[in-house]
Amino acid sequence: AVHAAEARNAAVQYDVFAVVPATGTPAQQVQAAGVAQQDAVGVMKSIMALGVPAERIHLGVRADPAISVNQVRVYVR
Repeated sequence: AVHAAEARNAAVQYDVFAVVPATGTPAQQVQAAGVAQQDAVGVMKSIMALGVPAERIHLGVRADPAISVNQVRVYVR
């Protein structure tokens, strides 16, 4: 997918989001966000290993009440 995006636009930007369930106590949400963010950093490193410069990859964390487990989502813009 990264190679296809790069072929279409060499300046493409990647938003890599750690998404956590919006449930539990605030402390539980912070803990879940920390774990999910580590997963997102792993995805970022994988994208970088394919030749994408770090300055075109943006990390973020979101809570989503519709999910029950941590996710990593990648948006291309």
